[in-house]
Amino acid sequence: MDPHFVPRYGPWDQRLCIVPDGDFFTAMRAGQASVATGTIETFIEKGIRLTDGTELDADIVVTATGLTMVAYGEIAINVDGQAIESGKLHVYKGMMFGDVPNMAWCVGYTNASWTLRADLTSRYVCRLLNYLARHSIDVATPHLNQAPADSDEPLMNLTSGYVQRAAALLPRQGARRPWRMRNNYLTDLPIMRLGRIDDGSMLFARRRSSPRPGRRGSDVERFTFAGRTCVITGAASGIGAALTLNLARRATVLVLVDKDADGSSRWPGWPGRPARPR
Repeated sequence: MDPHFVPRYGPWDQRLCIVPDGDFFTAMRAGQASVATGTIETFIEKGIRLTDGTELDADIVVTATGLTMVAYGEIAINVDGQAIESGKLHVYKGMMFGDVPNMAWCVGYTNASWTLRADLTSRYVCRLLNYLARHSIDVATPHLNQAPADSDEPLMNLTSGYVQRAAALLPRQGARRPWRMRNNYLTDLPIMRLGRIDDGSMLFARRRSSPRPGRRGSDVERFTFAGRTCVITGAASGIGAALTLNLARRATVLVLVDKDADGSSRWPGWPGRPARPR
């Protein structure tokens, strides 16, 4: 067991290797496989050498490490023509960025189901859009009034090597709400579902050509789904399937995409299945 199966971190703080059928351990007991734990110093003629001086013979070396994380798919963010560095941004309520208007992203929990946080974020974005529509507001921009030195922390406090390497590229978080990720669904639930939109950290603005608010949004054009065309990826199951059903009830024209052909065949009109009224 020591030292190869005693990690320096807690379970799930880094990726967990599972051997469902146990064949790996069977091979180790039979002397057909072994484990060496350490840091590679360099390649040598007959294999590799670790930093503690241990030399490992190898005919083939597979470099299966080195995952590189990026922020929001390496999209270039510009505000008023000025490029924004992702590593200098602060995350607002885990979904928007300080001084970046009308932009939200989706980051899940690192200690629970990713979709729990994704659901809270998507619902909050809908609340924000409805708020903007009711008040004829065009621009919503989170603003961090002050960033003390002790409030500038990494977004993900994980010990994984690929997370540590990307720390300078990922947005930062603060010490207090709404600029801190709590990673606690029960704590986030009432804030994201019921918390105020105009919480003092969100700045609102209208374009000059925007209409002024009237009686209960009388001059606001409401978006309707009926007759609109919506493309849904991952429509065979999960969130995609639920969204498909919801939009179908609103008379939306749906274009469904999924790599699971068998699962997707449940929908009327899917290739290979005749359409029928529903």
